[in-house]
Amino acid sequence: MKLNKTELNILSYLIERRESVTLGQLANKLGMNKSNASVYVKKLEKYRLVNVSKTGRTKQITGSYAHFLSFSKVKEKLPHLGLEDLLTGKTPYFLSYIDWLTKKRLNERGTADFGIKDINLPEITTRRILAKMSSLGVIYSPSKGRYSIRAEAEEAFRFCREMLTGIYAAEAEKELSGIFGIRISFETPEKAECVFITQKESTPKNYWPTAYTALSAYGIKLIGRGSYYYTNIKPKIADIIIHMLAVYTDARTIMYVCVLLAKYPDEFHNLYKKKNRFGISDEFISDLMDFIETKGQRTPDRFPSWEEVASMIKDYGIGVANG
Repeated sequence: MKLNKTELNILSYLIERRESVTLGQLANKLGMNKSNASVYVKKLEKYRLVNVSKTGRTKQITGSYAHFLSFSKVKEKLPHLGLEDLLTGKTPYFLSYIDWLTKKRLNERGTADFGIKDINLPEITTRRILAKMSSLGVIYSPSKGRYSIRAEAEEAFRFCREMLTGIYAAEAEKELSGIFGIRISFETPEKAECVFITQKESTPKNYWPTAYTALSAYGIKLIGRGSYYYTNIKPKIADIIIHMLAVYTDARTIMYVCVLLAKYPDEFHNLYKKKNRFGISDEFISDLMDFIETKGQRTPDRFPSWEEVASMIKDYGIGVANG
């Protein structure tokens, strides 16, 4: 997380107490210089973690009410937890990843427990974080070498996801205009992968076109949906497909996915590596692959007919889908 210890102390004070204070009062309460407190508050405001309003010439500072409510739910279940326990360093990323991992394992294997080797981090780092989370009562070990999420900690995981989502959106607003939607996936324990949906086209330096916005770069022109899509990773074709499906799983999207795969058949099997990203189940990806490989002989519900797909592929001059 991009908040230092002082910023977390300020945020914790404002959110946990839910009281409005002036900048001077905040600095006195936490024993810091007023000008330094102003710098920290501006950063927290930029991330939409605190609200700053003016009464005359005096600034009134409060913690975000949405985050206050969310953290209150955490405290109801785990009253000993402090804000710094969840938001220090990489902890919120790790917890969001564990939440993703356990849901994926439950979907694939019917069991939500996991081991150290399931986590893509150095073993010593994983053991240290798991030990800390166990001591805080967030996870537990049902058997030697296995771990699981405590039921009462579900709100803590939700809180971490919400905080990170808000911060990623606030950061993206520096370069992307008119963001009105975000899709986010925590399939790695150190960062999140995002798709930002905007009302305006942008030329950002640190974000890349994806989903429908990226198709023209691959020779697939289309009438737009009136929205633009950007991501915080450099997407390959398989990523672009996943991002399209993260936003829409309608028949039109599936048809364009089929067109892209028909044009770049080498990417066909790369989709199998995109396991459960953005909540897209392995079952859905398998159904999509079967649909293409069988040329529509197995057509799941909500999929277009193969005749529609073949017609679109032909319109783009690609020929008949190979599968």
